[in-house]
Amino acid sequence: MSLIKKRFDFEKTVTQWRIHKRNERNREICLQVIRLDQKWSLKILKIQEQAVKILEDRNIFQPDSAEFIRSWFRENHGFVIGAIDGNKLVAYFAVFFPGNDPGNLGIDLGVGTADLKKIAQLESAVVIPAYRGNGLGLKLMRLAMKYSNVPDRCMTAALCSPANLQSLRAMFACGLKIRALVDKFSGKQRYIFFRDKREKLLTERPGVVLSSINLTEQKKLLASGYCGFKPGNAGGIEFRKFRTSGKKEAPGTGRNRAAEPRRT
Repeated sequence: MSLIKKRFDFEKTVTQWRIHKRNERNREICLQVIRLDQKWSLKILKIQEQAVKILEDRNIFQPDSAEFIRSWFRENHGFVIGAIDGNKLVAYFAVFFPGNDPGNLGIDLGVGTADLKKIAQLESAVVIPAYRGNGLGLKLMRLAMKYSNVPDRCMTAALCSPANLQSLRAMFACGLKIRALVDKFSGKQRYIFFRDKREKLLTERPGVVLSSINLTEQKKLLASGYCGFKPGNAGGIEFRKFRTSGKKEAPGTGRNRAAEPRRT
């Protein structure tokens, strides 16, 4: 039995959250948060489809295939946590353990082959509209990072669209930094967020604040030893020159090797 399963059993309530539900006089409800198993796959696919239909900009989210969703439930491939209202799935967050899979974002960042198995990738998060406005996505992300934080997985990586401002804020709030800006999914631009809990990130001030749409200049900074450090003023992003303690070269400062990650 894996470490993650020992700490995080299927179908057992991990926590309970009280939130306010929209369109019902803002009534308070209690959600059960559990680790999902494969029998939830169709419900995950269904609420993903619902979320995609109402997106104004569908480029900010790359839907997961049914096959890839099923792969999350294989032993040592990852896990999914879900928020349940009664017997209704209202939100989920998926984590993938890519190992040597070509979709491992560590490949893009120049992580050594021996360390690729230490990466947990934050793959997909969906909250259905009636339950938004309660910070569920961020709460689920923090919980997912907590349960993926086991001794043999010390690095976290994720893709995020530059136009997905809510996800950007959540990534920064969880301590991840932008290490690269790459083309994925047939030309869609994506940030690679990354964190290695073994490292201490040392940054130089002052930083450089760039508009969120100035992707050309952002890419130049990222290629010259900067990271996206935190949200800046007026919707921009503050980039800082950085180095890390304990390693000769930090991921994201070396040569990128193209890889096609599975998700966003």
